[in-house]
Parts: sequence; C-alpha cells; structure tokens
Amino acid sequence: MAFDRDLTAELIDYIDSRRVSSLRGFAALLGREDIRLRFGTPRRLGAEEAILAAFQCHPPEQEMIWGMSQDGSLAGVVNCALVSPTEMEIGLIVRSDLKRNGIGSWLLEVAKRRALHRKMDKVLGTILWENSAMRSLARKAGFVAIGTYGILIDMEIVLRPDTQNPETAIR
Repeated sequence: MAFDRDLTAELIDYIDSRRVSSLRGFAALLGREDIRLRFGTPRRLGAEEAILAAFQCHPPEQEMIWGMSQDGSLAGVVNCALVSPTEMEIGLIVRSDLKRNGIGSWLLEVAKRRALHRKMDKVLGTILWENSAMRSLARKAGFVAIGTYGILIDMEIVLRPDTQNPETAIR
C-alpha cells in the first residue's frame, strides 16, 4: 500500500516546542535498529537535547521535510543540509511501523523536488553499507554509489547533468 496520496509534505525551517513534541512522538515509534541504521550508532531519543542533536535542528542552511499522515502524526523525516551552493545532503528515516509502504520513496521524490526548487545540481547521501533497504531505495530513486569508506557508502543523484547548458538540464 503506497501512502503518497495520504501524506502531505511540510517544510520545516525552524523548531519550536510544538515541533519538538512532534519529533519526540515520532522518535518514540522508531525501532532501536532503525535509529542505529539512520544515525550510525545507537541513540536514546527521549530528551529534547538528544532529539535536537540527532535531527540537527539548529544548524544554518538546514531544513527538514516532514511526511505528515492524515491524523497529523509524522510518518517520515528527511533532513536537508546545503553542503555547497549547488549540493544538498539528505538523511531519511521512516517510522518503523510504516516502513515498506512507499513513504521513503515518496519522501525521496519530495526531497529531489525541493533540491530542484533550490537550484541544486546534486543530492548526496551517506548510508551504512549494511542498510540494504536504504541502498535499494536510493538506487530505485536514481542515486548511484560514488564511493565507499569502510562501513559507509556515499551516493548521489545528479539533477542537472549539464549545468553549462540550461536547455538540457533536468527541471
């Protein structure tokens, strides 16, 4: 069952107490293994400080895309950070009880559209090698591996393959 008709995307560029509460509720529904695979190490995501740090809520040039269910709960989160004027790095996590329903694919597409809107040439991501589900999802979304570093694999998708010629750039 795909959720793309049941979800709405919300762009988050600041965090207030209501949003911290939403993230806390979201984090409570993440399995320990899903947390480890997304953040690279086991983490406890109960305290506000831990949530703000894990989801990188305060750095400049950072925003989040929230996939919101019809009931108002968070289904998935994409962190988006500018790493150069033309490149955006993302990190994605879907609620453990909603995985394998198309939410991750939908969020990746929303993130790619956001990157295009911001005139980015590339979207980058780093994935734990053992996270085969995320690697597969990224490949299906058009990402390709550009390097491996021990237990990590860097992937990217070029959104504008010919940045010198705007006539041929993907829009």
